[in-house]
Amino acid sequence: MALDRFRRMVQELTSFRANQRFAREQFVRLSLRQLLLSTRDRSEHPCPVCETRVPINNGTAVTTEQGMFGVGPLVRYRCANCDAVFGPLALLDLSEAGLIEEYKLLYRAYREGATTGIQASVLEQTEPRSGERILNFGCGTWKKGLARLLASGADVWGYEPSLPKQHDRIAQHLSELRGPFDVVFSHNLIEHLQDPVAQFTAWRQMLSPNGRMAHATACYEWLYDESPFHLWFPLGRSVEVLASRTGFRVTGRRAFNRGDKANFYEVVLFQRQDAADR
Repeated sequence: MALDRFRRMVQELTSFRANQRFAREQFVRLSLRQLLLSTRDRSEHPCPVCETRVPINNGTAVTTEQGMFGVGPLVRYRCANCDAVFGPLALLDLSEAGLIEEYKLLYRAYREGATTGIQASVLEQTEPRSGERILNFGCGTWKKGLARLLASGADVWGYEPSLPKQHDRIAQHLSELRGPFDVVFSHNLIEHLQDPVAQFTAWRQMLSPNGRMAHATACYEWLYDESPFHLWFPLGRSVEVLASRTGFRVTGRRAFNRGDKANFYEVVLFQRQDAADR
């Protein structure tokens, strides 16, 4: 009898949690639908990478019929000048604070899987040296990975504005960060940038003269377009164009688990242009 009661309690708790999750997902779905419907009309929009005025029409549109949480269609636009694909425009139009609020809402219904191992692999590509200052930008939930690096003696920091405070070394506000850093790295971040040129420029200012970066994502290819929060896809020439415009040089690329979408990602390495020219 006691075992039967315990099983019923587990079933009821599971059902309650499932209903809570469903309600949160419905709330996110409705919020995103309302946001997408608010997209203002325009005849053209500047490419966020090269600033070419891209016509907003069927000729440049790249459409994903259904996105996450059943939201869709998601319409993005391809820049013929640098190959970047950008949008949805409604999210690009948000203020920085407005976009952070949308992420906070998203995280009420969605969590990424464990990425501690991947983030460690991304950092490894920069060949960090003893005494260097390291920043994981947009680190997500990273307490375990941070603890391991601190235990090894690394001078490492994180930045994550969309989650509650996790650790004294994970900043929620840019004003909390004290540069310069020798290494900046990220995983599944750059596709979320509203203004990649402004962010890469800011990273350059955070870096020491010999500073370098590693940014990993699957979105160097046309993958995971179902997420409305993927605001641009660094396809084709756009990575080199972005680096050149912001004072960096691409020094390497390495793909992991190609052919396995669930585990695929590519790391692109960047070096400050003045350091690369020495």
